[in-house]
Amino acid sequence: MSAQRSRVLTGFVSNLVNYATARGITIDSISESTGINRTALIDHESRLSDEVVPKIWRLIASSSDVYPETLRMASAAPTSVLGPVAQLIRYAVTFGDAIDAVARFSTLLADRVEVRRIELEDAVALQAWHPLDSVDGGYAGEFGIAIVARVLTLCLGKNCIEGVDFAHAPHGSVKAYEKYFGVSPGFEQQHNRLLLRRAVLDHPMREANSNLFEYVQANVELLEDRWRIPGDRDTIAYTYKAAQSNARSGIFTVDALAR
Repeated sequence: MSAQRSRVLTGFVSNLVNYATARGITIDSISESTGINRTALIDHESRLSDEVVPKIWRLIASSSDVYPETLRMASAAPTSVLGPVAQLIRYAVTFGDAIDAVARFSTLLADRVEVRRIELEDAVALQAWHPLDSVDGGYAGEFGIAIVARVLTLCLGKNCIEGVDFAHAPHGSVKAYEKYFGVSPGFEQQHNRLLLRRAVLDHPMREANSNLFEYVQANVELLEDRWRIPGDRDTIAYTYKAAQSNARSGIFTVDALAR
């Protein structure tokens, strides 16, 4: 897909730019690398090319110390960095509903991100993939896992996390990862994924509210429709992406593609 049709939520990029400047990277350096300026970051509900994200992360990584920058940012970032998905998590009735919301509406954050709910023997995994993961060394994917973990634990507690895997090498002290997630992470694994305890799937969220959850979900679905109106998406490319996604899981039926 072209950069024009492969986009990321502007609110996420804005937060990333603000973090980069707080770390001493000038907005001029960011503009030179990405072609964006502060004016492009004003409307948080608009979309920008997803190719700007690895460029900003590479600038941040070049000024990094031993503490992983992804965890530092995830610790301080507003939950709104997840856009409407954060509100769905907040009001989900059960922990399982919150996990499903993350998987279902992840493309509201970035067109090409894929988040799947994977059933394991003693856990449920939120498995994430983006075609630019290899371009930025895994920084964006790592931050995504970290911020989702933070929002989920704010709503239920750290005992919901069973484990965490990353497809890349650590970006700093392994002890920092252990402290952040409360578990010992795996690195250079097959997938980026957050492992969540199956035993807590039916536990109510701290702010569980079925009416508000349905209200937010209805608004999110309208927002999803707005970004998928004819002419805004290449239908063939979108269908091709869905077929690719299913093929990675060995699913080739027409019904699965339609879903």
